[in-house]
Amino acid sequence: MSVTIKDVLELPAYKDCRLIAGSRGIYNIVLYADGMEVPDIKPWLRPHLFMITTGYSIRNLPNAVMQLVLDLHHAGCAALAIKTKFIGEISADVIMAAEELGFPIIVVPDGVPASELFVPLMNLIYSEQDTQLQSNYFFIDLMNGAIRTEEEAKLRIQPIRWPKLPFRLLLFHIENKQRSCNYNEEILKKSLCYFSDKLERYILLPGNDNVPVILSDIYKDDMLTDVCTQVCAYIRQQFGLTVCAGISDRVESYIGLRQGFQDALEAVKIGVIEKSDKTAFQIKDFRLEQVLLDFKGNARLQKCLDETFSALRDHDRRHKSNLMETLSVLTASLGSKVNTADRLFLHRNTLIYRINKIEELTGMDLTDSNTISRLSFLFKIQPFL
Repeated sequence: MSVTIKDVLELPAYKDCRLIAGSRGIYNIVLYADGMEVPDIKPWLRPHLFMITTGYSIRNLPNAVMQLVLDLHHAGCAALAIKTKFIGEISADVIMAAEELGFPIIVVPDGVPASELFVPLMNLIYSEQDTQLQSNYFFIDLMNGAIRTEEEAKLRIQPIRWPKLPFRLLLFHIENKQRSCNYNEEILKKSLCYFSDKLERYILLPGNDNVPVILSDIYKDDMLTDVCTQVCAYIRQQFGLTVCAGISDRVESYIGLRQGFQDALEAVKIGVIEKSDKTAFQIKDFRLEQVLLDFKGNARLQKCLDETFSALRDHDRRHKSNLMETLSVLTASLGSKVNTADRLFLHRNTLIYRINKIEELTGMDLTDSNTISRLSFLFKIQPFL
């Protein structure tokens, strides 16, 4: 888990500090801390920086605090902690701007030395970064098979603050063709921090388009699906990226994490294939579809599909008709003409004409239940080939 502004404010050294603006950014991630000795700090700014300053270098500059807040926000910094001894009270305009930006401003008591703020903060950052690094190595070794036994895994995990077994693995698939893998991890970190009031301790692990997250198995399935759905919606709204999540079964052992990862990955694949309007998928809901994934590239099944549907596809292409869609809905409706007409918004006579045409082109009897069952299976498996 990354260090956030919320974590910083919970440190004993910050107990007398006051968050006066930008509470919406309380889950901003903190990776660095720095001070400010010159008025123009822009060349030294970087994302996730926590700025601590007395304000002395800008004490005589008009609108300097406002400009500082804007510069920090535009650089992606995490927050500003500032004393008011030299600059006076933070103006209402600055507070309003920080609120609109969601950029935290923290007022530090004049009697608190900067060193008392820097040291515990850096210790916290280093501790979390060390945990993250060890977690990454451990996860990669598990995935590569470098850790062969559960006993070896238990020895490796001792210094790492992972959730206790059993746990669940979430896999967030982020469609992002223009950004780096690190960017995907970064936005997921920020998004998960935003929902940290709903999630107990979790571990975010290295990934590319698929970023894994491990958390304790203490959540009911519905709640876990709901939180993942909210995270996906947040990423889409805040970053404009398409994202969905796969959710594994309960992982009972560290060695079993490889299977948990595979299950979560397949849940994502199946969810995308099924073109569901959902964004979070439990693998337990896709047992049949998992089996169908094994048929990808099966020549016999592909031949069966071609023999069954080629005449309809050719007719649809040449006449711009909808016979394949009609047959698909008919089989999904278990052969019910009433339900099919309702779902396609067709007059009964139009539907009867289409069914007769399908039977003429294929030689199938669409009143036969076995034929409907066979077609239902073929339509189900078609996207998986």
